[in-house]
Amino acid sequence: MYLKRLDIKGFKSFADNTELQLNPGLNIVVGPNGCGKSNIVDAIRWVLGETSIRQLRGQKNEDVIFNGSDKKKALGMAFVELVIDNSDHSLPLDFSEITLGRKVHRSGESEFYLNKSRVRLKDISDLLSGSGVGKKGYAIISQGELEEVLNGQALDRRLMLEEAAGVIKYRQQRDEVKKRILNSSNDLLRLGDILEELDLRRQELFRKAEKARLYMALNSECQELDKSVLGFELARTEKDWQQKSRDLIQKQNEIQAQAGQVALLEAKLREEEEGLARQQLSLGELGEQRHLLESRLNLLQGEIRLGEERIKNNNKRIDDAVADEKKQLILLDNIQRDLHLCSVDYDKEQQNMAQRVAEYNELEHEVQEMESIIAGFKGDFDKKKALVFDKMKQESQLKNELAEKAELLSQAREKKERLKIHIEELAAKLLKGRKGHLQCQEEIRALQAEIGQKQSFIAELSREKDELAKVLQNLNDSYRELNQRSIEINNQLLAIKDLQRNLTGYSPAVKSIIKQARSGRLQGIMGVLGEILEVPAGMELAIDVAAGNGLQNIVVASEKEVREAIDYLKVQELGRATFLPLDVLKVKPLPGSVVEKILVQDGVLGLASRLVHYDKKFAKAVEYLLGRVLLVEDLSRGIRIFRESSLPCRIVSLDGELINVSGAITGGKKASPTQTPLQRRAEEKKLLLRQQENEQAREDNRREQKQVESRWQELEQVISRARNDLLESQFRCDMMMKQKEDLAHELLDDERERDGYLEQLSRLDREAAEIERETSLLHQKLGDIEQENQKLMIDLENFKDKMEVKRRDYEVFRERLLSYKKQLDMKGRELENIKKNLSQFEELRASYQQSRDDSRQLMQSLQLEIRQEESRMEQFKKELENKTEDLARLSAESRQMQEKEKGNWALIEKYRQEMIPARESLARLETGVRNLEVAAARLEVELDGFKSRWREKFAAEAAFPAEELLTPGEIREARKRIAILQQQLEAIGSVDIASIQEYEEVSGRYDFVKQQYDDLSSARDSLDELLQKTEKLMLQDFSRFLLLANESFKNTFSEIFGGGEASLRIEAEVDRLEAGVDIEVKMPGKRSQSLNLLSGGERALTCIAFIFSLLRLRPVPFCVLDEIDASLDEVNLQRFSGFITAMSRSLQFIVITHRQATIESGENIYGITMPEEGVSAVLTLNVFEAESLAG
Repeated sequence: MYLKRLDIKGFKSFADNTELQLNPGLNIVVGPNGCGKSNIVDAIRWVLGETSIRQLRGQKNEDVIFNGSDKKKALGMAFVELVIDNSDHSLPLDFSEITLGRKVHRSGESEFYLNKSRVRLKDISDLLSGSGVGKKGYAIISQGELEEVLNGQALDRRLMLEEAAGVIKYRQQRDEVKKRILNSSNDLLRLGDILEELDLRRQELFRKAEKARLYMALNSECQELDKSVLGFELARTEKDWQQKSRDLIQKQNEIQAQAGQVALLEAKLREEEEGLARQQLSLGELGEQRHLLESRLNLLQGEIRLGEERIKNNNKRIDDAVADEKKQLILLDNIQRDLHLCSVDYDKEQQNMAQRVAEYNELEHEVQEMESIIAGFKGDFDKKKALVFDKMKQESQLKNELAEKAELLSQAREKKERLKIHIEELAAKLLKGRKGHLQCQEEIRALQAEIGQKQSFIAELSREKDELAKVLQNLNDSYRELNQRSIEINNQLLAIKDLQRNLTGYSPAVKSIIKQARSGRLQGIMGVLGEILEVPAGMELAIDVAAGNGLQNIVVASEKEVREAIDYLKVQELGRATFLPLDVLKVKPLPGSVVEKILVQDGVLGLASRLVHYDKKFAKAVEYLLGRVLLVEDLSRGIRIFRESSLPCRIVSLDGELINVSGAITGGKKASPTQTPLQRRAEEKKLLLRQQENEQAREDNRREQKQVESRWQELEQVISRARNDLLESQFRCDMMMKQKEDLAHELLDDERERDGYLEQLSRLDREAAEIERETSLLHQKLGDIEQENQKLMIDLENFKDKMEVKRRDYEVFRERLLSYKKQLDMKGRELENIKKNLSQFEELRASYQQSRDDSRQLMQSLQLEIRQEESRMEQFKKELENKTEDLARLSAESRQMQEKEKGNWALIEKYRQEMIPARESLARLETGVRNLEVAAARLEVELDGFKSRWREKFAAEAAFPAEELLTPGEIREARKRIAILQQQLEAIGSVDIASIQEYEEVSGRYDFVKQQYDDLSSARDSLDELLQKTEKLMLQDFSRFLLLANESFKNTFSEIFGGGEASLRIEAEVDRLEAGVDIEVKMPGKRSQSLNLLSGGERALTCIAFIFSLLRLRPVPFCVLDEIDASLDEVNLQRFSGFITAMSRSLQFIVITHRQATIESGENIYGITMPEEGVSAVLTLNVFEAESLAG
């Protein structure tokens, strides 16, 4: 299993689609600083599920998306995809190739993909868990993380080992189980609160339901009695309504008889009125006919005048049409003459055009013949020219060969000169090298002496640094103790605040009242005296004893709120409480003069009400409770003061002994006293003071730690500089020794090189002689070719002149042909213009003819119209005479009808006088009917009201039958009973009928939640058992793996350093599952020492040995190393390169480096460049393929 391919798009500097085809073995990634090499590591981390943007060297999620450059716009998405070869099925998926992908948008949305399917981050983490590639794994190591292996927390090293051992999945399972246990515990707490609340609610609903049941029983009896009373009223009202209905029918019959007489008179009157109306209508019709005749007469007279005007206008238009016809006839004769002349010109031009076309065709034939002759000449010329070019090409090739030979001869001579110079330089170099060899030996001896002095200086500083480290350790231990003490104090303070918040120590009634006040259900509650008082230190016990249960007294603004609170306690049956309403509370203070005398006595501390502190608004309540309490130092002084004074107050000592007004003394001490509210507050003050003192001690400790650390760091810097100087001296010594060896090798190489140059000089002499002989032969062949070329060129020029003469003749004829063509085109356009003129003349002639015809038609139509108008005028005159006669006849008929209308008006007045007494009698009858209708309607309304009340109260029940109705006496008794029942119902007050059903529901819910509580408790017990099994399995597997890892680390360390010892040690005195892992090393030839005392190269190589030991023991699919060799010197770099080369035979490495030795050991090299500013690109090189191509 290995990493096969990496695809990047839009991630950081990789703006374009970038693909890295990776191979098993050692893959090296190189490139200049800032080109994006480490972005490849970030891309691999990111796609494997890294969620910390700081680990990816960013500030916010969108920093991983390409942000644009001078030439490219910013992208809106980043996408990275890994292709893993899983042919060995190391990952638990049935695929030979697995693809992991991750995508992020600028909106912050992140998506994970597994084999192109979208999944969760948890799915990716679960898949990679135990493979070493997880978040806490060791598959990806950068230079900073390499340092953290030593400098980081021991627990981080343990997590890395757990990842290698495959135990990390158990840790994740353990954390998940712990989380579920915590959630279950929280759920149990919430369910417990819900159960308690439901139980209280159930009890409250039980009381409401019982009250509702009593209300329903009384209400049912009341409704039954109400039903009887309402049935009685309903029957009585219905009987009265029926009697009124019968009387109404009798009166209505009398009205009908009287109405018949009135109707007869009204019919006669209506008949006369209708006759009068008909006469008036006829008279109106006659008037309308007269009006119509008069209108028609006026219309006929107007039409006659209009017809005469039309005839006059038409005669004038006929005269104009005759004049137009004469004008059009003259124009028609003129256009006919022009048309004839144009037709003659067109025929002549057509004859000229035919002659010119014949001449053009003849000239075109001659031009075509000349074109064929020129084409033949051109073909022969091309053949001759090709022959000349072939000869010139041969001549050019010979000249090139001669130039090459001359160049070779020149190069050979130059090489000879250079060889002679090299031989002279080597001789001088050999002499200088021998002198340098002797000088190196002297410098090596001086450096070895300097190294000894520096090593002694470093050892002395290291001893002082170790002493400071011990001091710092002691300070750290002390600081941890102070931290633990701070945690304990905070826990105690939290416990006290929790007791105060829950009002622990107060009675249930007080608790309930305060809770209701806090929730806003009760108003005016100002607080409990125990929470209001601030008691000076040392007086808590005395005030507690003196106040007693009075500390639970509730201070209230007014007596109104007291009544509401007491009513609440009664209804809820929560107990009793004492209230102090400030508006009615009365206190009687002690006489001032007596008090002042007592206060000055020895051992008297003062009145309790003056010693405690409180808000002034509570003065009356505090005076009520403590105004008659005297505080003394001890019991003996209290007894003395009690005997000497007759002050009516209680005396209490600081130890809690109480002397009552009667002289009774109370004292002693409880076996296991519970803290009162005042004592809790005193304890809280003490804890706060201890917390301040502890914080001051922590600050002092940290200040001292900083001073020691500052000195320790100074020593560390001095030692570091001294070690750097030592390393530099050792490096210079090593370099001198290497330089000495190199000089010896160079002397031997220079001697060999000189002999080689002498041999090359002899070979060049032989090559120069051979080149001169070949050059002579080429010169002879070139002369022959040049003579032959000269003859061919002369022949070609003569043939070219003949062809040019023919071409000029052809151009002359061609110009004549083009001229004829233009003339023909011009004549053609002239003929076309003449033809168009002919068409225009024809159209104009037709237009004039049409105008003449239109004038004739207009004269004929106007003459016809005049004749028709004269005929119409004759008809109008005849109709005018007839209408005048009809108008005289209608006027006579109208006068006759007006005389008849006067007789009809007299009869109508007679009938109206007879109608008046008949209508008065009918009105009296109708008034009686209306009174009966009102009475019947009133009874009907009452009856409907009773029926409506019946339907509202008793729904679909039928009313009682008459035989079941009560007697009037029983009705009176029933009404009295209803009044009593209504009073009882009012006394019960408002009830919640739904509480009966709600009680059943709450009881059911209580049972359901109780079952859930029991089930959740069982589930939490099961989780506890699973947690124990998981932790046991973690401990067993990790212990076994730690033994193997320790052995692998020991062997790997010895191989890399060529000796020495190393081990892994688990921390003691820590939870075995949370204990970290420490690293102990002993360098070859040195004593065991702290990791902090190792040099930078030793530390880096130790970390590399630790990582490689894990890779040996539990190989990962691939390993990414980001510049972890940067701090290694040349010697350690050679060790690192050799080791990683050996491991790459069985494990895939992707190494980002700048070091030459590491690059040379790679099999595949990937170059990261920036061909465009801000945009990274990848170049790939396979070393073995490159070597085979290079031969």
